[in-house]
Amino acid sequence: MSQEPQVQRLVTFLGKPKKGAYDKTNYRLSSVPPQTYESEFVAEALASFLKPREVVILATDEAWQGQGAELDSRFKKLGIEEVRREVLASGQTEGELWSQFEVLKKALRYTQGAVALDITHGFRSQPFFAAGAVTFLHLVDATPPEIKIYYGAFEAPSNDHTPIWDLTPFSDLIAWSSHIMIFLKTGRSEGLAEATELIGRYLRKEWARGDRQGEAPSLNQLGQALAKFGGDLETVRTGSLMMGKDGASSSASSLDKELAKARTTASSAIPPLADVLDRMASMLRPLQTDRRLSDPEGVKALQELAKLYYQMGRYAEAASTMREAYINQHACSQSDCPGQPGYSGEHRDAAEKAWFSANECQAKEIAQVRNDIEHAGYNNQPMPPNAIKKKIKELIDKLNVEESKEDA
Repeated sequence: MSQEPQVQRLVTFLGKPKKGAYDKTNYRLSSVPPQTYESEFVAEALASFLKPREVVILATDEAWQGQGAELDSRFKKLGIEEVRREVLASGQTEGELWSQFEVLKKALRYTQGAVALDITHGFRSQPFFAAGAVTFLHLVDATPPEIKIYYGAFEAPSNDHTPIWDLTPFSDLIAWSSHIMIFLKTGRSEGLAEATELIGRYLRKEWARGDRQGEAPSLNQLGQALAKFGGDLETVRTGSLMMGKDGASSSASSLDKELAKARTTASSAIPPLADVLDRMASMLRPLQTDRRLSDPEGVKALQELAKLYYQMGRYAEAASTMREAYINQHACSQSDCPGQPGYSGEHRDAAEKAWFSANECQAKEIAQVRNDIEHAGYNNQPMPPNAIKKKIKELIDKLNVEESKEDA
């Protein structure tokens, strides 16, 4: 289990209260154990709880003139090493709104540790822009900071205290879903395991807060299964992806099982997870088979894999997978199991020759388009991109899974 990151920077909005000053209250953070701090400023309470090294105060000139000096002195009394103000435009024009976004982006970009963002006193559209800036950094930065988001719910007091809500899971869910969408559209799994771990960390924390019995939910195995399947898909490791090895399940089957577990354990805590997990599972199901890859069902699964590569715009992998599916219709048990014990390159060569002999025109047609891609168009008349796409799709769709198999 990874450790909770140490917050090094607190970014907070300073607004202009209607009465000239905020009301004092006992702010409580639902940590383990809970922490309480009395103050007019939720940011002061958070600084006391989180003990950041530095604080960035986002404030318009009007807001700063009202309470800026007081808030600054409160932070310094807590021993914060560095306190600085970043000027926010009032947001009266489109240009000023974009300026707010840029200031937020700059304040949140940090490489020395986690960042806490307090949106409690964000004025008008400021919290919306904060959410946009967080999402932007998650998607664009190569190494985005870990950002924790807090809101002091003064309007929802509980007994003798005002709760501080940890809204980080909503931000993490957006980041996680974005990584999933990249995975579904491209097959790339970079960043996905880490984003999955963030969701898992939240689930474990909620489990501890609720003092529940039994084993805490974990998404570590789901992260590992995603990384394994993603690696197999990216590098076209067909045997590992569809058949497994040494008694282990295929990476497609293993991931499907972990998705089912996550749906059961995680969806009750974070309902939107169910939709995303279901989309992933629907991608995996056509790729799973317990039959030989030379059987009609196995060839059909290979056809689905070729279609998946095609839909992802990975035409080289689609062409290669499609070609091997055609050859498999002439393969024996020693030549339809890539990477498995007992696989024979000699028998695979025999299957390829049998396929070529029975389908010479088709084999040459497939070789032309595949070679054109594999050799990066290095010939006198390389095929235009649209022609390549069209031909690959036609050949995938023509794959006849019911064709009789000739044992090589």
